[in-house]
Amino acid sequence: SVRSALKEACLWNPVDVRITGMDRISYLQTQIHNDQVALENCDIDIRNAKEFLNENSGYSSEVLHQISRLQSIGLFHAIDFTENHCPLCSAELSQPLPCATDIQNAVKRLSENLSSAKRDQPQINSYIEQLQKERQKITNRIKTAKADIEAIYAENKETIAFKDLNARRARI
Repeated sequence: SVRSALKEACLWNPVDVRITGMDRISYLQTQIHNDQVALENCDIDIRNAKEFLNENSGYSSEVLHQISRLQSIGLFHAIDFTENHCPLCSAELSQPLPCATDIQNAVKRLSENLSSAKRDQPQINSYIEQLQKERQKITNRIKTAKADIEAIYAENKETIAFKDLNARRARI
């Protein structure tokens, strides 16, 4: 009967539905923000390291070009670095020529700079590789946090739909 249905409706209490995860969403959003800042910094470090590597490679290339020019005229390996000797013809000198010493020092520096530049390249490549791995980890953390937020929203969407259903039942 209608009367019993109304009594039953009056006694009905809606199920308490709580929307959960809002604190978790705030935490995840903060984490995403922090990771995005870290990702930007990582990108800057990668770009700087690659620029340095390119400059280093350019320098090495230029040094190799200079060495090949010196070799083509027989200077690079033919220079005698013995004191009191002409660096070009190896003749004995009574006093060292200032320009001969300058040539010797310049060729030595060129050789040392080239070996230093070549020695640094593997370390720079390793550093770039390490930064790229770190970048991937950060990207994965961001994706995971976004997926967690979406899952919380999906769960809350179902909860809100259930709450809406309870509200409609209460009106009847």
